[in-house]
Amino acid sequence: MLGLSSGLVSPDYTTSLVNLEDVSGLIAHYDFSDASKLKQNDDGTTAVSSNNDPIGYAENLVSNGLGTFVRSYSDAGRPLYKTGGTNGKSYAQFDGSGDCGLVSGIQTDGDVYGGISASVYSDLTLYTGNVSLFIVCACDVEDISSTETIFEVYGEGDPSGTTNTIRLNKYHAGADSPQAFVSYGLDPGANSPVLGGAWTTEDRLMSLITGSPDLTNATSLQVDDNTADFTNLNANEKLELKSTAGRVGFNIGARTNPYLNPNSDNWEGKVYEVLLYNRSVNDAEKTIIKNYINTKYALWS
Repeated sequence: MLGLSSGLVSPDYTTSLVNLEDVSGLIAHYDFSDASKLKQNDDGTTAVSSNNDPIGYAENLVSNGLGTFVRSYSDAGRPLYKTGGTNGKSYAQFDGSGDCGLVSGIQTDGDVYGGISASVYSDLTLYTGNVSLFIVCACDVEDISSTETIFEVYGEGDPSGTTNTIRLNKYHAGADSPQAFVSYGLDPGANSPVLGGAWTTEDRLMSLITGSPDLTNATSLQVDDNTADFTNLNANEKLELKSTAGRVGFNIGARTNPYLNPNSDNWEGKVYEVLLYNRSVNDAEKTIIKNYINTKYALWS
């Protein structure tokens, strides 16, 4: 079980970083607490403004980042915009079945959803051992019987024709409490999963840092401001996101296959905010990001 700290940790500043904007490498930022960045329809039309409005489109707040938006695969599968969450913030509500997640990427026929051009999803190449992910979220049901996926990014691996992924799941390990489960790298030499503490129904921050420079390149998973669970990295697999081979995508709230169809492991719960960095942040930078999150959502004292 993860240990509790007494509150926010005072950073050991080695730089002049003071604000979220000072932490470099942010490539995807989706803020479901800000209705001005959301639309009801998957083509980016009709503003989201009221409780229970459907969310068909969400803007990536990072320009020239990992694509430009995520969208619903179908009208029937749109999550709902909900007001009155933690600290008065709004969020996206996924129902765990019909809501097929918000997705973007390249289909095999060349269509691009949320790409930077008509044929390219992103100019980025990610590596499984060099990313940082922060998600403010809550699951609706603690005792689940199957896996639920809250986040996934996938790209063409090495060798060509394979697919690599970085995915954050919740799953139930037999008689144990539901756990946070990280899978990454589907090529030979894939990494082992990382298990975090019990994933209960409270609003919380889930933090994943692979190849942490402050943990001698270990991968850490942290819940709120608790002590991280971590494991050593076995490999550092490539996710090539410039590919047009149909193996490029990004999704929130479910797993999808390379054709962008809803697949499985649908998320049942809330998603407030997602931040993804194209590098492993250090402890001082992590503290700045967590201070931003906790000032906004008041998740811990």
